Amino acid sequence: MSTTRQVKCCTGLTVTVREMTGHEISALKQSRNADDDGAYLANQCLVNVDDTGPLYDWPTGQFVVDDLAAGDLAEILIGVRCATFGNEFTFALACPYCGDGHEYTIDLQRDLEHRPMDEEAIDRLLRKEPFQTEVQAGTKTHVVQWLPARRRQLLKARKQAKLNPERAYAWAVSTRVLEVSGVHENGKLAWLEDLGVGMLAKLVDLMDYYDGGINGDIELRCGSDACRKTFVATVPLDSEALWQRPKPRWAKQGRPDHRRIG
Repeated sequence: MSTTRQVKCCTGLTVTVREMTGHEISALKQSRNADDDGAYLANQCLVNVDDTGPLYDWPTGQFVVDDLAAGDLAEILIGVRCATFGNEFTFALACPYCGDGHEYTIDLQRDLEHRPMDEEAIDRLLRKEPFQTEVQAGTKTHVVQWLPARRRQLLKARKQAKLNPERAYAWAVSTRVLEVSGVHENGKLAWLEDLGVGMLAKLVDLMDYYDGGINGDIELRCGSDACRKTFVATVPLDSEALWQRPKPRWAKQGRPDHRRIG
């Protein structure tokens, strides 16, 4: 019997997912389109939609992955990963102070912040009524209209970012920006790129707050005895590492019992 997990997503959507099979792991390894991997796993490993929550109006038994808010899809994929390999996730990072690389192990459920989507954001998505935020750009004030992104928008942005990797950050922000006052639709991306880094970061932080979902930023301590400084790093949740089988922990747990697993 497969291991299952119930996942409550940031919008209130609740689903039950199961662990991946060997066939699905092989399909991921052979895939050349990482953007489709998330949709593939969400569809394949879905056991049941327990509660659609306030945002989705799917008929009973249906699940439309492209409708998902970005935060919901991330929660579902973390649920699949935890059902398959457990909550522990090990990744390698270099310390920004001393440059030494070390492995860090976290609990994906306990150590990461799982934030619900703001109720006003859900309401605005339902009514298709964007937020309006005044942004100071040089001597001018512009009104930016935006909404939390759904998967279909993220997919479009990622495809554009692959074609123009030097503009990847602006494309990521533009998925949520519907309109900028005084700026032509075709000039929206360039306007975002011309914003000061500090102002753009404030806009992104504001959007992330209302988006909800998983906050991948975490405080770590350098593993080098000569350094031991703490720093904030982003856990690589979108990388292939998330789907790699964890290393055996026999050295810490002792001799494994060969008679039974599970």
